[in-house]
Amino acid sequence: MRKTTREDYEVRLLKVQMYIQKHLDRELELSELARVACFSPFHFHRIFGAMVGESVKEYIRRLRLEMSAGMLFYTDLAISDIAARNGYDNSQSFSRAFRDHFGVPPRNYRRLRKNGEIHPPPDCHDYTCRLRRPEFPAIEVAVEELPERRVVFIRNVGPYGTSRRAWEKICSLRALRPHIKPGRLIGVGYDDPAVTSDDKIRYDACVEIDDGCSAFDGIGVQKLVGGKYAVVQHFGPAEGLYEVFQYLYGQWLPDSGYRLRSTPPYVIHYNWPPSSESKNIHAAVCLPVE
Repeated sequence: MRKTTREDYEVRLLKVQMYIQKHLDRELELSELARVACFSPFHFHRIFGAMVGESVKEYIRRLRLEMSAGMLFYTDLAISDIAARNGYDNSQSFSRAFRDHFGVPPRNYRRLRKNGEIHPPPDCHDYTCRLRRPEFPAIEVAVEELPERRVVFIRNVGPYGTSRRAWEKICSLRALRPHIKPGRLIGVGYDDPAVTSDDKIRYDACVEIDDGCSAFDGIGVQKLVGGKYAVVQHFGPAEGLYEVFQYLYGQWLPDSGYRLRSTPPYVIHYNWPPSSESKNIHAAVCLPVE
């Protein structure tokens, strides 16, 4: 296996940034950008956000608004035309987004900038060719061979903060109680809230079961892929799990020599209940690598 390096990751991210810049005038699917960067769709948006400092959605939105600012100053195009060229359905939604970003509506921006009363935004091209490289404190990472895990699960669709209801439902089932032990509670989060709207975020609350255990009525069964995983033991508040993922994707992975496998990461919970409100949890973050 050829080892990957931070330089490899930066080259691939710069390639996708240039691709975004070239195609800002149309819709860009996450799967399309993942192919350009040669990353698995499971992991692309997390790598991008951790290394660039913005989610893919935020990055594209900012570049479109900065391009709009240039059009307002350098052209006499109508605001409705500028809105349409930058992916907005109407001038009203464009004006709201522009005002939120620059502090003034597009019409005022055009007048103030032409009068020399405000400065231009940073050049889009400079942003396209630069990685922000957020820094995180060093975290101990162990690469371990983990077994395939057979689990029953209940899926929650909605903000990650609402996943507790799935845990409460699955752990209230009498037939499952003998299986609810430390290390058998596993959470699989498929989506990044910086990319996916809250009402579409998928999360599976899983309980590991033995191979001989039959399926339960109304509950899904799946297998979590075994193999090599980068594992971090986390002790502390639940919100710290996000920082662990950011560190793994943005700092540890590019320097590790490992590549990501095309399977979702998961979190093993060692105390109950797994909840975004918990202040003192013990959990293992498991990132699939090869």
